[in-house]
Amino acid sequence: MCVLDYEAHHDQTLREQEADIWLGFSPADLRRLAEEAGLAGVEIRRLPSAWQGEGPDRHLVWQLLVGWRGARSSAFTGKGKGTP
Repeated sequence: MCVLDYEAHHDQTLREQEADIWLGFSPADLRRLAEEAGLAGVEIRRLPSAWQGEGPDRHLVWQLLVGWRGARSSAFTGKGKGTP
């Protein structure tokens, strides 16, 4: 699974203009939520600012989470016979 979201921020205009419910997540919170949802092998990376375009959120830090579930996740947890 891939998740693209902002790091935590305080830009209330995105809540008003873009209907954002949450104002981003800290990497630690995003990892915790992913692991609680059963994802394994979770990795989080900051995206380069050049990839953020020209929209109203271009000034924010974007992050990408990648995690695995199912047979592939077994390889990360040591359960099952999946291969990474």
